[in-house]
Formats: sequence, structure tokens, C-alpha cells
Amino acid sequence: MTEGLHQMHMDDVASNLRELQSLDAPVTRQLDVWIGTLGFEDRGYAIAEGLARGNSSSRLALLCRYDTNQKDNEAQEERLLAEVDRFAETREWLDADKPVFPGQLRMHLQDLQQQLGQALRIGWDISVASNQLILSIGQILLEGDGELEIFYTEAETYFPTKDEYEADPGRWTGEDRMGLERGTLNVRTSSAYPGEHSAQLANRLLIIPGYNRDRVRKVISNVDSQFLVEPRPAPITWFVGRPHAPHDAWREKAVREIHNIPADHEDIPVSTFDYREMLLALERIYAIWGLKSNITLAPMGSKMQAFGCILFCFARPDVRVLFAQPEEYNASRYTKGTRALWSIEVGRLENLTGQLLNVGTLVRLD
Repeated sequence: MTEGLHQMHMDDVASNLRELQSLDAPVTRQLDVWIGTLGFEDRGYAIAEGLARGNSSSRLALLCRYDTNQKDNEAQEERLLAEVDRFAETREWLDADKPVFPGQLRMHLQDLQQQLGQALRIGWDISVASNQLILSIGQILLEGDGELEIFYTEAETYFPTKDEYEADPGRWTGEDRMGLERGTLNVRTSSAYPGEHSAQLANRLLIIPGYNRDRVRKVISNVDSQFLVEPRPAPITWFVGRPHAPHDAWREKAVREIHNIPADHEDIPVSTFDYREMLLALERIYAIWGLKSNITLAPMGSKMQAFGCILFCFARPDVRVLFAQPEEYNASRYTKGTRALWSIEVGRLENLTGQLLNVGTLVRLD
């Protein structure tokens, strides 16, 4: 008897997800916990400033800090803390690059939830969070429950500029040259998304590329070094970012040039801004290859694309995630200024995870 039943698809989940909404400052929110990050970009304190100006409140602020570019990040610390202290009752530091980070974050969230005896109201600013940090925090948040709102600050200028790129394209392909970043510190499997791979299946690699060819090549070699020896037949799918701002449209072509993507490879343009598009693009590839291949995902794209990856990986735990951490970021030529503030009202996490876990199953229409 299947009357009144419907097979849940990822499209059903995506149709219930909210799009980004423009956010005007000041911002007024009553939160239980706010999660932010100390970074070197100008936009790193914009959301905190908006919350402070709007007389917002939060019982706790959790601030993530990195091991890389510590001096550059510390230059922004005083400004960030001044804004956070205007709306948060207390704050705690979390070491984002340390193995203890997941345990620290879980402990603070669980302690606060036990203290309040209710689901937490969570605000999460991803503006200067790395893809690795976004996926780590997202996995922990989806383990529990709460009412989640994600905040994002769009930069005024993203480097390289068009003139900068066209003047010296080789800067973005040389292994030791400083583009947005330099070098690859390590390539490692995510502890949050280790995947479930079978020795009987071949590998398939899904890459969301940024502007560093070296990091991508290190990931490819980690999955299968033969993919670099014979790149044309390699089973690689590329998800090349399509910027939402018309004046940044040239970047899509530049990324293809930087990585010299073979014409034989699957090459799928995906919005850098609409996280739902990233979720559905990954799911479409998974529907084709999920039962035939060991799938590895390498997310090096935008913040919003990273959030789409979180939702996909939660629904597809057999997918392995690989990160390639840069040795150093180019703090002076990464982004500049602030263009706009954005928000996603994710809503109740328990409802979202329930939908993601039901993908592929029969559910009642009511």
C-alpha cells in the first residue's frame, strides 16, 4: 500500500530551504549563542557591528581563531571584540585548527542547552570562515537541535581583479607564487566526513575549485596520482563557481583557465551564492555515480557553496571530504571592504535533518 506516500527527493528538501535575504544594519536579534570567526578581512566584524548597533543580545559568543596568518588576524581582534562585547554577555575562544575544536564546540553548545533547558537560538556568521571550518561547524550543529540563522557579509572587492588577473595569469598557476594564498600545508580527510568507501569500487572526485591550482592538484594526487598522469580520462567532475554579481562574471572563465580543465571532464557551472543550487548539483552527480564509485568531495569554493556541501554530506554520509589547507593567505590582497549583509533563516535544525535523512524513503504526504 503506497497510497498517500511520496518518495522524498533532494528537490523536495531544497524547495523548503530559504534563499538568502538582504539584511539592513542595524540588526536586532535575541540569541542564545553567536558563532563568529577572527580573520584578517575587513568584513570580519560587519555582522557583529550590525548586531551591536541593533541592541541585539546573546548569552554566549563563541569566537573561532586560526593558526594561519595569526598576526594579520590579530590586527582585527580589538575591533571585533569591541563589537561582540556590546551584545554578548560572555565570550569564549575556540581553536579552529586544533584537534580539540569539535569537542570544545560541542561542549559549549551542550552545556548552554542544558542550562537553558530548551533548543538554542543560534546565530552563525560565516563571513570569514574557511570551507574547512564551515563544514566542521555545520556538521556539529546538525547533530543537535536549535533555531539557526546564518549571517554572511559580501565583500566590496574580491581579488584578483580582472586587470590584475589578465596582467599576470601565471601568478595563479605557479606553485610557489603568492596569489590569494600560497602553498599547501596538508591534504587530509575530514574527521567530520570520512566517508564509507569500498575497495571494490573505483574513485570519482568532485572538485569545487578556487584560485589555487596547486591545492587542487595536491587533492587530485591524494585521490589517485594517475589522474594527473592521464588527466583527460580521469573521473573528475568540476563545479565551477558562477558569480551572482554581473561585474564578476569573468571569474568563471578565469577559474577554468587556471585549472586547465580538460574538455572531457564533467564541468558544471554552479552559483557561488545560492547554496541550494550547490546541494542539487551534487545530488544529481551522486544519483549517477553514488552506487558505482567511491566519491570524494573537495570543497574550495565560496562560503555559500560550502553550506550546500554540509547539507549534501549530511544526507550522503558515504561521501568522503578532502581538505587542502594553504600554508599562508595573502591578507593584503584577499578581499577589501564590505558590500552587503545577508541572512539565511535556516529554522529548526531538527526539521531540516529529518528531511535530509528521509531522502530516498517513502514519507506520508501530510
